Amino acid sequence: MPDPYRKQLDKYAEALSIAHNDEVVGDLKSGNTADMLKMFTDGNLDKRFNKVKDQVEFVAEFFDEEEFEEQVVTYVKTLPLLAYDTGISDGERFLDWLPSQLELSEEQKDAIRCQQARHKIEDVARENRLAHVSFQGQLTVAEKLAEDFGEDDKLQIQVNPICVRTTFKTTALLGDDAEVPAIVQFYPVKNDIRTALLEDDGLELIDVLHESGPTTLDNLQAAMTFKMSRDELMELCLELVEIKLATIR
Repeated sequence: MPDPYRKQLDKYAEALSIAHNDEVVGDLKSGNTADMLKMFTDGNLDKRFNKVKDQVEFVAEFFDEEEFEEQVVTYVKTLPLLAYDTGISDGERFLDWLPSQLELSEEQKDAIRCQQARHKIEDVARENRLAHVSFQGQLTVAEKLAEDFGEDDKLQIQVNPICVRTTFKTTALLGDDAEVPAIVQFYPVKNDIRTALLEDDGLELIDVLHESGPTTLDNLQAAMTFKMSRDELMELCLELVEIKLATIR
């Protein structure tokens, strides 16, 4: 049986988040009026509206401004927040909901994919904060150590543990010269989120490094199914280090 107190809080939170004041007005304590309740819920809706807009500001650039704001208004008035909700952000939920309301262009879908990938990076970095902080610290010495990578057998390459991929179907976010569909790698560098377009060998290299953890060049070459010479593999590894998608330790 659900906890009655928890159930009651869920009811209040859901009603108040979408201004269904009639569902809770009867439970107001003495001295609190329906007008006061309306002021409270109106204020919450305004705050939620602005928060969602801020979270999806990048996506909004690909829509008509008035139409997009109307969708945010509809969203905050119809899809309630839940008490104790620790799931995806409100902005992320909005992006999940938006395709059910509009016929989106492929460019708009790419914008949503991009924003969702950025949200995912932030979520994964929070969940794996120690690994994230450790890797960012290693970046400070990566370029120096990279000078001896391949010669010093003790040196290992490690991929950024916080990586997310998505596929863009158009060139809207890539430039007209890009070939689509294109697999895009998202990853954090300090407080920024960067992107990289990699060939098939680079994508496999990242996958192998995620599976193996820090490893030497020789062990890496043995694990790769995409066959290349040792020098070619070393060059590819150093390219990942240069863009801070990998580090040397």
